[in-house]
This record gives sequence, C-alpha cells and structure tokens, in this order.
Amino acid sequence: MRSRRVWIVIVIVIAVIVAALLVWRPWRGNPESADPARQGGAAATGAAQASAQAGPHERRRAEAETAARGALDDEAIAVLAETDRAIARIAAGDRAGALAALERAAGKAQILVGRNPANALIPAAVEVHVIDSAPQDKDRIGRMRRSLQLAVIAEDFAKARLTLDSLRSEIRVRTYHIPLGTYPEALAQAAALLEQQRNEQAAEVLSRARSTLVMIDEVTPLPLLAAEVAVDAARSDNDPQRRAQHLAAAREALERTEAVGYGDKETRRTLLSEIRRMEGDAKSGSDIGAALERLKAQIADAVARLKGERKQADS
Repeated sequence: MRSRRVWIVIVIVIAVIVAALLVWRPWRGNPESADPARQGGAAATGAAQASAQAGPHERRRAEAETAARGALDDEAIAVLAETDRAIARIAAGDRAGALAALERAAGKAQILVGRNPANALIPAAVEVHVIDSAPQDKDRIGRMRRSLQLAVIAEDFAKARLTLDSLRSEIRVRTYHIPLGTYPEALAQAAALLEQQRNEQAAEVLSRARSTLVMIDEVTPLPLLAAEVAVDAARSDNDPQRRAQHLAAAREALERTEAVGYGDKETRRTLLSEIRRMEGDAKSGSDIGAALERLKAQIADAVARLKGERKQADS
C-alpha cells in the first residue's frame, strides 16, 4: 500500500513538471529570431521607424551637414583624432604609442599655425541636429516665455536654460574649432609630461585641451523654412481654395517664428504684415503673384541672414 502511494506521488510530480514545461516552453527561444519572416518584418518596422524619426527636415539637415563637413580642415581633423588616440593610449598604459600620436598631432598643428594667424579658430568637427522642441500651441509658448522671463529675473539660470531649450525649432549646425593660440602648446606640454613618465598629468592636460574647443552655432529656423515651403506652394497653385490654405499655413508658420523669437522684431513683423495683407487681397480676388514672389524673396533673405549670424558659445 505504501509503495502504491509513493508511485502516485511520483506520477503527480511528473505531471506537474510536464504541465509547467508545456506552459513555459524554454526550448522555443526567441520566436522572432527563429522565424525569418518575422525577422524581415522587424527589420522593415525598424527601417520605417528610422525613416519616421528622420522627419520632414532630413533632406535639409543632410545638406547642412554636407556643407559643414566640407568646410572642416583636414589637418585640424587629424589633430583631434591623434589627440584622442594619445588619450586612449595613455589609458591603456602605452606611453610609446601616446608619444607617437602626440608627435603626429603636433606636426599637423604646426602646419595649421604656418597657414593661419596664431589666434585663429580652425574648424575640426561638426554636429548637425534637427531640434523641434517648441510647442505648436502659441498660448503655451507665451506661458513658457513668461516663465523664462521670471526665471532670468530670479537668476534661476538653470530653469531659464531648460526653458530656452524647450523653445527651439531649428536645424543647428555646431562646429568645434581648435584654438591655435593654446592648443599646440598643450600638445607640447603633454608630450613633455609623458617623457617624464607623468602619464596621469599628461592625460589631464590633453583632456583640458580637448575641452577648450570653441563651439560656433549656425541656426536655421524650422518655422521660416515651413513658411517658405507654403509660400512656394501658393505660388504654384492656381486653385483659390488651396491657395488660401497655403497662405494660412504660411501665416501660421510666421506666427510661430514670431512666438519663438527667431530673427529681429522688425523682420518678423514685416513678414507677418505682408502675409496678412496677402490673405486679404486673395480673398478679394486680387492678383497676388508679384506679392508672393516678393514674400518668398524676403523669407529667403531672412533665413540667409539668420544662418549668417553665427553664435560663438563658451568653451
């Protein structure tokens, strides 16, 4: 009888284990990795998500990046690359490799000094981003602007910076420049420290030199680009209803430009006045072809002037 009870317990335990395995199925692994069709679907989804993230301004961003990279100096690029290599070699304990990298960096730096004034800033690296954090709602932008003003008055600059970053709608080209007045000297100092086997001090000197790169920003406001596109669409569309929609879109984009504060006040007010007058003329049946041409030129000029106002940030 006792033996029978033991067998019953064993059978129950086995049944529980089998049931658990059927539910858990540890052998099945990752169903997506085992199914090529799912893998393809996942890849397609990933590509679609990447394309969506690129957004409608990707073409302009890519154009801006191509132009900015074309303006970089090859020797300056090499100086930064060798600086980073020297820092990595020091971290790896390879003093000879670090010295070799510094010698190459110093040689490239001397070429730069020979070609440029000693106090020149030489473009060596670039970052290009589409930043569209500003709200679409103008009332919300107004509240944020008031919050920004109060933060500045209260000298709460951390909050002010955060609010300013939340009012961006732009393609930002940030170029990092090597300051020839100080950078070559830092390379020489780091090399001397390495010769003395003071590796940590040499790495600190190079890190400080790397942090002295001068940042200069070039900004293209997205609302102005949107206004330019809408005006161009209005120029090529002879249907009165669709043209009115294009003009309304242009006005809304210019109002957003005004709200987030891109460009000087006079330019913003002039552009808004022009588009509002144009909407009225279009409703009355007047020919606005010449006015559209003029407005497109004014917007293009405003974009070019803003891109030309390169802002130098602190090192």
